[in-house]
Amino acid sequence: MADAPMGNEIPRLRRAAFIVLTASVVAVTAALVMAVAAPDSPAEVAERFLRARYARQAERLYEIASAADRAERTLADFIAVNPPFPESFQPGADALAAAIRFSAAESDVAGDQARVTIRAALPNSADGDLNSLLHAAQADGAFGGPESPRNVVRSIRADARAGRLPMVEVTETVDLIREAGRWRVIMGWDADLPVTLRALVADGVPLQFAILTEPELRLRPGETGRATFAVRNTSDESLRVVATHAYAPPAAQRHVELIQCFCFFEERLDPGESRELSLVFRLGWDLPSAIDAVAITYRYDRSAAGR
Repeated sequence: MADAPMGNEIPRLRRAAFIVLTASVVAVTAALVMAVAAPDSPAEVAERFLRARYARQAERLYEIASAADRAERTLADFIAVNPPFPESFQPGADALAAAIRFSAAESDVAGDQARVTIRAALPNSADGDLNSLLHAAQADGAFGGPESPRNVVRSIRADARAGRLPMVEVTETVDLIREAGRWRVIMGWDADLPVTLRALVADGVPLQFAILTEPELRLRPGETGRATFAVRNTSDESLRVVATHAYAPPAAQRHVELIQCFCFFEERLDPGESRELSLVFRLGWDLPSAIDAVAITYRYDRSAAGR
């Protein structure tokens, strides 16, 4: 007779087991949600920032910028002075950014402020073979070669796995601020600096050379500047001339990337001929804070072949 209640106990045990199982599932789900929703650490945000900066992913950079920085400019304004790579070049740049290796990071956190000093190995996109590979993809893309960028990405990934990518070691410092529980990067977009452009002509050269656009630009490290110059042969003879450039202070030269410049090529001007010239350059993100102004002087002279 004492064994009779067993039939009623089984549903109770099942209900108890179901309740325990449900509670476990809820607890695990809550833990997973918290893990997913947990804000990234300063070091993780710094790594994300450095990858996005390397690949010129403007939208990602804007997303993790501090509120003070975003108040300085809209996303459209930011993209205007931080244009992405050409469409066919971008997949290769993204693949290289993914291959960045971070070896160590030291975080100094004080309340809602943090400074991360991080060491990393970056793919050296200026290396001859790698640079040729990327630009070959860009050229092929321009002529409708849809497979080329994909092949470049496959090649980069294979080289990264095999340790064949040319790398450069760098140490970066990133400042962050915690806003609404999340770490964001202080970009310093309110700290622009003047970049002054000048146009000169060597003595005795019958040439007029002037800048058509504003001679002073206000740029921040990482941003792109554009200008238009004009040159005119004032003589009755053909001229072959070439422009050189000089920086002030001289140390700024290491932190300015010339993207498009008339100084790359010799100009041949017929008598009285005029020509407009384009300049596109980019201030490096690594521009030292001690440099608070940059001047770039372009000076035309006769080319060696024209003397």
